[in-house]
Amino acid sequence: MIENQLILQYLKAMTSLYGIIPARKALEIINSQNSGGMTVAELDSVDLEGTFVEREGDLFIHEALFADECVEDMLATQGNKPFFVPDKSELLKYADGEYCERPQAFDDLKGYLVRECGVQEQVAEDICEDIHGQTAIGGNSIKAALYEVERRRVNMTGIEQMNRLIRHITELINNTRNWDHRGFTARELFEKFEKPNLLPLPVTPFEFGGRDRPGLDHDWAEDEKLALDYVRALVNLYGVVEKGKVVEIFNAQNPDSEKPLSVTDLDVLVGELNPDHEIFIIEDDLFVEESLLMEEEDLPRLMARQKGKPYYIPDKEILLRYVDDLYRERPPSFTRLQSFIQKHLALDPDAAEELCEDIHLGFVNADFSVGYVLFDVERRRLKFINETHQREFVRLALDLANHSRIWSNRGFTPTELMDMNERPGSASRSLPQSQSQSRKVGRNDPCPCGSGKKYKQCCGR
Repeated sequence: MIENQLILQYLKAMTSLYGIIPARKALEIINSQNSGGMTVAELDSVDLEGTFVEREGDLFIHEALFADECVEDMLATQGNKPFFVPDKSELLKYADGEYCERPQAFDDLKGYLVRECGVQEQVAEDICEDIHGQTAIGGNSIKAALYEVERRRVNMTGIEQMNRLIRHITELINNTRNWDHRGFTARELFEKFEKPNLLPLPVTPFEFGGRDRPGLDHDWAEDEKLALDYVRALVNLYGVVEKGKVVEIFNAQNPDSEKPLSVTDLDVLVGELNPDHEIFIIEDDLFVEESLLMEEEDLPRLMARQKGKPYYIPDKEILLRYVDDLYRERPPSFTRLQSFIQKHLALDPDAAEELCEDIHLGFVNADFSVGYVLFDVERRRLKFINETHQREFVRLALDLANHSRIWSNRGFTPTELMDMNERPGSASRSLPQSQSQSRKVGRNDPCPCGSGKKYKQCCGR
């Protein structure tokens, strides 16, 4: 009799290697590699709870295929291809959902990126892992692979260097075991079964972004990556931004472009992106940060709170830092809170910084609340020595909230907006950062979080 735990390991390994496997095939493979003769009833009795394996009728299916609603597409792609069945020890390595046999082409691509393209070793490793992982689950596309190179800002010196890169990428794709081919590599199927599954090299040289594509108002390939970075940065800074506003800001900060960017240009460029790799979604004429569409009311609520407020527009260098969706400008209040945490919650500098980052990021798209900031302390099982320390912690967190750039204020801090609203005629301009000074909030003043309530009825409680 084969133990249930071993059967479960096999099912995890086979769905990780094949994506989908019929129960009869799973039974055949397990029995061929083990004595004891497992029955259909024993296979059916295995508890899949808490794993990435789903059962649907006669099929065991990797949960990722349900997330993308592509079970039928994968079955059609696999067709009647044979199953690659490694020996028992190799097969069971796939029970770890992250495992995928690493071909020589992986190290060849990594070495090329480091030696010829000047990429740091860890970055090169990350690029290769992303391409390898995407290919393993059926994402064998050169365009998607090149995106992983491009988004790391790898600079290519010419067409020949680019073509050598594509050759290495193609070799990795063709030699990666993947779901489309039931665990075989494309090269193995081609050589052993004479099936034309090899990914061919492009007929014409490839350039990042490409040139002279139909739909673009003009040839401005030099600037198109920069334009897409503006979309990403502005979405991270505002949460939601109109296409026309992106165009306006891009053209104002890039007057040396050959021709101004148009909304048509932007639509074509964004249309070429892989949406699975972006943090924004297009809604009509808006670019929207994807988390705002998880709940139906989140986007309308944010837009209502933004209505009538000006846009904070930093200079180009600062703005493009927001391409990184984890970047947030750190005001002096961040350092004050971190120092307090280190001293009074007895955390080392790295742990204190991590706690401050969690609190800071939470202010971007949510109101300040005492419960929120205390939750981040409590979930780490930290305790204040006394109530005085707790009150001081909350005060410092509120000061950080008042000086954080938040979506509901279109990138302005609550303190900046309050200062602007108290100065006639100043509501339409961006304040330099040096003018963003801390100020005492009266209990009857409007709350700096932007809720519209008096301070004593909101954060001042």
